[in-house]
Amino acid sequence: IRDNEAEGDIGKTLMKAGMKMAALVPSTMGTLMSSGIMEGGKAIGKKGEMGPGELADFLAGFARGIAHRGKCQLGDRTILDAVDAGARKAQEACAEGADMGAMLRRASHDLKTPEPDAGDIQTLLDLIEGARKPLVLVGGGVIRSKGAVPQFRTFIERLNAPVASTIMGGGACPGNHRLFTGMIGMHGSHASNLASDQCDLLIAVGCRFSDRVATDPATFAPNAKIVHIDIDRAEINKNVQTDHHIIGDAKQVLKLLLERLPQYEHKEWKDFVLSFPRETEYGESESVLTPKQVLSAIARKCPQDSIVATDVGQHQMWAIQHLHFDYPGQLLTSGGFGTMGFGLGAAIGAKQGNPDKTVIHITGDGCFRMNGNELATVAYYGLPVITVIFNNRNLGMVRQWQSLIYDHRYSQTSLENRSPVFVKFADAFGLK
Repeated sequence: IRDNEAEGDIGKTLMKAGMKMAALVPSTMGTLMSSGIMEGGKAIGKKGEMGPGELADFLAGFARGIAHRGKCQLGDRTILDAVDAGARKAQEACAEGADMGAMLRRASHDLKTPEPDAGDIQTLLDLIEGARKPLVLVGGGVIRSKGAVPQFRTFIERLNAPVASTIMGGGACPGNHRLFTGMIGMHGSHASNLASDQCDLLIAVGCRFSDRVATDPATFAPNAKIVHIDIDRAEINKNVQTDHHIIGDAKQVLKLLLERLPQYEHKEWKDFVLSFPRETEYGESESVLTPKQVLSAIARKCPQDSIVATDVGQHQMWAIQHLHFDYPGQLLTSGGFGTMGFGLGAAIGAKQGNPDKTVIHITGDGCFRMNGNELATVAYYGLPVITVIFNNRNLGMVRQWQSLIYDHRYSQTSLENRSPVFVKFADAFGLK
């Protein structure tokens, strides 16, 4: 819009965007959205400014475009309902003579945390009462919800059932907790994945069921009623179909549950699940170090409250599998962004903000080269960040998939004869 304001051709630009979207996103959602954009563009026509009046016209046209194609369910609300509400707000702002900036400021102030429904809370309590093999899955939403971790820990103690974690949920449940089964999914523990396969109730708090958690959504937790607690309505039924959901902030939902949740035992189920390994196991030899041996040595030498920052790949999974995280923010990792090079910058920030804590940067040879130049920052500010490089001369995660899924057909994953001598590289910055 900004690029074309001088030409006074906002509507035409939007129509082009709608047609491009229709071509790029050949899905129901894509068709609905592109139809709305094109119809909204027609409503605006050729105008040189985008104020509340033009926005009201655009949203009204957007709504007509979607209505023409049919409604698309998004959680419990339709896109059409949301757009109609937006159009009304824009029309109100236009009638009041507000400019676009004032309208956007008011819209941001109107954002409110959704209130959990009391009936939804009671439904979950009833499901818990009827369950014999419940499993709790904790995600990054519990970490991000301010003050939710104490509530979550009380909840799992009261429910007294196995607890699995996504990557981003690390630290919500202490890693050495008696109920903790470790990470779930593609890189998860035997205990966590067996529990998800055999549980009769799965309560997911603040997670999005990514493809690393539910590789095949259709067969994920096949014997369970799945309950999803999340603040974002758009996440509900997006990847995994649920039997029940509660929309709300994790802290608030857990608080309401705890007001009426009795103490449970589930002894037989717990004993069964926790009899299986909670960490990946390796065959060990005197000539080769395993990831667990390396990380166990790090854990023994460093304080338990050390902050760990990782990059992306095998080393990331190994760190989450074998190190125990006891509090929110102890694990810094990029999660679904998959950002190679993330770890060193995160470690620098963690050390700057927590000068009294040990900060460990765990990375691989491929990732370290993405951002290794930031050792200059480490040296300049004199930050004692510990970097551990798992140097296997490969892009290990991708190579692992090429081995397992593509019958050892390797492409662009070998770093043999391409790596610097990392110790000398650090020495060049005056670091050891």
